[in-house]
Amino acid sequence: MTSSKDVESHTSSSNIFLDIGFLPEQAATLLIRSNLTKDLQQLLRERRYSPARAAKILGVSQRRVNDVLRSRIDRLSIDALVKMLGRLGVEFELSFGPAAQVG
Repeated sequence: MTSSKDVESHTSSSNIFLDIGFLPEQAATLLIRSNLTKDLQQLLRERRYSPARAAKILGVSQRRVNDVLRSRIDRLSIDALVKMLGRLGVEFELSFGPAAQVG
């Protein structure tokens, strides 16, 4: 059994991808794609769209909708996610801040 003395802890940044070792540029992109995907999933659930209906409304294939629903962010670009959210009437506001400190 591991004692509490043997457990290492680290302060988390606000980006899990950075915390697990991605380069800052990659981590930022992955976090944006992850957040956009989560928001799109939530809207599709709230509106109770079937994958087929969502595909028609979003102007994408049902396969792409399934990628969204399964959080396959490796298959989804920021541009594609923004377009799909835009087709659902979402407006965007960008904000920037200082990068998280590493180390």
